[in-house]
Amino acid sequence: MKWIEVITLAASIATTIGVFGAFYQIRKSGLLYRTQFEDSLAREYRELMQNLPVKALLGKALSEDEFADARKYLFHYFSLTNDQIFLRSKGRICK
Repeated sequence: MKWIEVITLAASIATTIGVFGAFYQIRKSGLLYRTQFEDSLAREYRELMQNLPVKALLGKALSEDEFADARKYLFHYFSLTNDQIFLRSKGRICK
């Protein structure tokens, strides 16, 4: 085997290792971004839940005034849930 063939073989091996390394890094970055996105959704849910009456969270009926005060938060909750369902159907968030 000539030295040029050895260098070519070494370069091919290094390129292959580089490609697998890049694939690994891209995969890990994608998982990290997905986790950060899912964490932001969870944070939004937690912030939203702080504005809802405890009775609503326990499944108890709200008075007219309580419901009127909580209405915008309830609709925001439903909208966020619909967004989450859509994102799950597109594979943007995990189960």
